[in-house]
Amino acid sequence: MAGIARAGVLMLWAVLLPGAAMAVVLRDVRVTGVDEAALRSLRQQVDLLRAGDGRDLSEGRLAYLLASAPAQARAAMEPFGYYHADVELRRELRADGVYVTLAVEPGEPVRVRSVDIDMQGPAAKDAAVRRAIAEFVPRRGQVFEHGAYETSKAAVQRALNARGYFAADLTTARVEVLRAEHSARIQLAWDSGPRHRFGATRISGSPLRPGLIEPWLSYERGDAYSQADLLTTHQRLLELDYFAGIDILPLVDEMQPGERGPEVPVQVQLLPAKRNVYAIGLSYGTDLGGAVDLEYHRRYLNDRGHKLDAAMALGERRNAASVSYRIPAFMIWPGWWNASASVRREPFADIESTVSEVSLRRDARVGDNQVGVGAVVRSERFIERTTTLAYAAASFQRSQSDDPLYPRRGFSLRTELRGGPSGLFSDLGFAQTTVSAKAVRGLGEAQRLIVRTDLGATHTDDFARLPPSLRFFAGGDRSVRGFDYQSLSPRDAEGRRLGGRYLAVGSVELERMFGERWGGAVFVDSGNAFDRDFEAATGAGIGARWRSPVGPVRLDVAVPLSRSDKGVHVHLVVGPEW
Repeated sequence: MAGIARAGVLMLWAVLLPGAAMAVVLRDVRVTGVDEAALRSLRQQVDLLRAGDGRDLSEGRLAYLLASAPAQARAAMEPFGYYHADVELRRELRADGVYVTLAVEPGEPVRVRSVDIDMQGPAAKDAAVRRAIAEFVPRRGQVFEHGAYETSKAAVQRALNARGYFAADLTTARVEVLRAEHSARIQLAWDSGPRHRFGATRISGSPLRPGLIEPWLSYERGDAYSQADLLTTHQRLLELDYFAGIDILPLVDEMQPGERGPEVPVQVQLLPAKRNVYAIGLSYGTDLGGAVDLEYHRRYLNDRGHKLDAAMALGERRNAASVSYRIPAFMIWPGWWNASASVRREPFADIESTVSEVSLRRDARVGDNQVGVGAVVRSERFIERTTTLAYAAASFQRSQSDDPLYPRRGFSLRTELRGGPSGLFSDLGFAQTTVSAKAVRGLGEAQRLIVRTDLGATHTDDFARLPPSLRFFAGGDRSVRGFDYQSLSPRDAEGRRLGGRYLAVGSVELERMFGERWGGAVFVDSGNAFDRDFEAATGAGIGARWRSPVGPVRLDVAVPLSRSDKGVHVHLVVGPEW
């Protein structure tokens, strides 16, 4: 038996010798000494690796693959800056086939000795182009990686196009690799040519009358071209909710001379959305329990762009219905006139309340800010009493984030002012302000720090008549976790929670993701609703985070730390956090 085995091995060795005619199986090819990126390059360029495992090969084909593998591997390492890689081919013949190991020793890399990037023309002073040049890699002293070089070169060209330098010409693109010195020199030069300007905008496909869409454009004819303005215009048109499709295209091939420089026409192609939208949904939160939500939206009632919205919520603790009529407005800032009416019944701590309200508002976007002013008439029945208020309201909101669902960097700020004197339609005079702020900052790849605060203050001479919906309560999912919803509030002699004149709440949360979908969090919340003396109620806990396909799901378990309250409180919130 031993003699038969030796004979078999000798026959397998024979396939590597000239003149042998027997086929052999390539069982396995392994690569050592490289990272994942280099391994992918090797798999694409080394024929031996592309041949695959378990294939029957003729001795000629296998001999060719083995002979060419080292040179191909060395060439595959050059884009990563390794021009002197040492490749050793190890072969092992077994009874079932050939096993090959490709051992790569990258060696000393080629590093960048100098980077010379010259920009001629007006783009030399353009901040966006200069930023792309400043971010160019590889920098001096870094390993010369071909992929990083090509990506950076393309980034500069994209910056030129995005800023309207459509005639930009790359006049010099030279890389000198000095193998003996393990160094490289990069030399690039562009002639930017003139910056183009926006020409006429052609709008097609809109179901609305001419002149209604133009005020929503973020640029005017003759303005310097900027791709950011086109993206802003796209977002504005999307927010109008008239269109199912929006394509905005600069017609570079149709450039024309203008008074201040060459102009690029812009084509805005719109696809109308369905006029009627019906929606039904289920919602749940530990604060208000479950609810069935019904909505109807008429995207445009006529060619003037008027909208009609209606909604109804039937829930365990809250029932509500509302209707609003919106008209596009163009005076000063594009926005909306909004006339609405609503009625809702819900508990505010220990007070059952029914609120009826009609309002007229003017909302507009001013730069990156959303502002609104309006007049409100509110009638609220509570504790066998009805209070009617007529007052003015103003709001300011600003938010920025890198992701609307799961931001890693961003902030939001919202403040509201409302108030009015007593007399005529109002049973009492009051003034109130509220401020809500939130900030998110990524810490490393998987962690986020989330900080928020809610502040409020009310002035009135007859607080007992102020409706509960305008009083402050704390505690619950989005307030101080570890306490029941609206459980933090001043109380009367009988222990009933009546709401406070002031509100001060803050929260700090550290979140860590353990994968793409699941994560955890630790948090501390503190604050209270109060009349005069402030006594902070503090809760702390841990939570689970699930980034579901339909939005964030947050499940928190918290306990009170600063009061005699005992027990574990569970908080569940489904929906965007921003």
